[in-house]
Amino acid sequence: MLYLCVCAGSTDSGNAPMRAIDFKGEAMTFKATTAGVLSTLQHCLDMVRQREDVWRKRMDREIERRKRLEELFRTLRHQSGRAAVYAGPDCEVGSRPWADLKGGLCHLLCSTFRGRAKRAKRGTRHVTLPKLS
Repeated sequence: MLYLCVCAGSTDSGNAPMRAIDFKGEAMTFKATTAGVLSTLQHCLDMVRQREDVWRKRMDREIERRKRLEELFRTLRHQSGRAAVYAGPDCEVGSRPWADLKGGLCHLLCSTFRGRAKRAKRGTRHVTLPKLS
């Protein structure tokens, strides 16, 4: 109601008449501002998509490399005819379940494990793996 009174030329309690709002100018400003915001958001989305593509390509290369290594491991294991010796968490320092045992029994268990590992190592051939890029 106040806007219509202003447009008609009446004043509000003795003050100077209020100016009318320039709807066309406001609309043009709003349109330009939203166009700028949308353009900036589109640029950001393009950058995010590009980065995703780079990471996807890197992941695909790593998957292919892993598959080649697994296949090479299978063929080498099949050629050697022996089961591979896997080191587990028991071989790591500080994570042995028998660490709470008294000195003599712990030494006996550790030396037995080392002896088995040495015998297993002597029975396997040394194979060099080709360098993968």
